[in-house]
This record gives sequence, C-alpha cells and structure tokens, in this order.
Amino acid sequence: MHEEHEIKNRILTRANDLFMQYGYSKVRMEEIAISLGISKKTLYKYFSNKDQIVRQLVYNAKCEVTERIDQIIDDENVTYVEKLRNLFDFIGTQTQKFHSRMIEELMRSHPEIWREILEIRKKHTYDRMSKLIKEGAEKGVLRSDINQNIITLIYIGAINTVFVPDSFEHLSFVPEPVFKDIIKVIFEGILTDSGRKEYMNHSSEVIHEETIER
Repeated sequence: MHEEHEIKNRILTRANDLFMQYGYSKVRMEEIAISLGISKKTLYKYFSNKDQIVRQLVYNAKCEVTERIDQIIDDENVTYVEKLRNLFDFIGTQTQKFHSRMIEELMRSHPEIWREILEIRKKHTYDRMSKLIKEGAEKGVLRSDINQNIITLIYIGAINTVFVPDSFEHLSFVPEPVFKDIIKVIFEGILTDSGRKEYMNHSSEVIHEETIER
C-alpha cells in the first residue's frame, strides 16, 4: 500500500511539473510514463487519463492551501496583525502558481475544471476571511463603522483579479507585489488608528529582519 501511494505521488509530481512547463494539452500520458521510467500500463493503473490527474492535482492543492490558511488564521501564538501579515504573504506567494501555461490553458480549454478551482477558492476564502474580519473588529484592530461583508467581498474581488492570468496579459505587472499593494490599500483604509500603528510597526520589523538576513 505504501509503495502504491509513493508511485501515485511520483506520477502527480512529475505530471504537474510537465504541465506547468509545457502546458496541459502538449503533454501526453506516454511522455509522463517515459519521464518517470515506468510503463504506460503502470501509469494507467493509477490514472485513466490526464483529466483525472489534473483533478487530483487540484484537489491536493486545495487541501494543502486550505490547511495552511486554517493554520494561520487559528494560530493563537501571534497577534492579529501578525496573523494578517502571515496570511497575505502566503496568498501572495500562491498568486505566482496561477500564472503558468497550465492554468491559462485550463481557463480557455477546460472551463469546467477552472470553475471547480474558482468555486473551491471562493467558498473557503469567504468563510475564512469573514471569520478573520470579525475577529479584527472585535479586537478593535479593524474599524467597526464599515460593513464586514463589504470588506470580505472587496478582498475576494482583489484575489479574483490577481489570480486570473488575463488580468496581467497586457501589463508589465508581477502578480505577487501587485497583490501586496492591493492589500495595503484595502487594509490601511479599514484599520483603526491603533491597528494601523501596530501594522506599520510590524511591517518595519519584518523589513529590518529581512535586511539583516541579507
């Protein structure tokens, strides 16, 4: 059982690398098998076609991302502002993964799979972000005079824009720093005076630590 699990993971890892590099449609099942040094028969034992491989990759990515976001939001060993910073840094790094040949191709040629990705992201993001916004308001870090649902919707809209490859097709923008700038605009506007001060102090500490590491 352990060996079969290991082989399946090897197939998924290699297929993902090939899809990202060459695009979904240009990679054949035979090429995946050859690159792994296994027979097509062995490959088809675990996956009947490329769609099945992609769906498993999407499911695995969903589990990995949602688990990490849950860990960040539920972390009781950091301040609320640190929690915000950790969350935005993590999501910012994820934006790069959505700007690849594989994702662009899924959007255009396999809209049903792309819709699944959007639905997974939309539901989880709304639920978890709503919880985080509510926590911030209760702790006095976020302004209480702004509708929490509106804040959540604006945040989700920003994510949807940054995570869609077409958004940057004709612009010389890089997704990750753009996302961080958007978040800065949104959250500096909804932080209370004390929350903004804490946020800026934490940002300065992070920059100082990064400078020392270099």
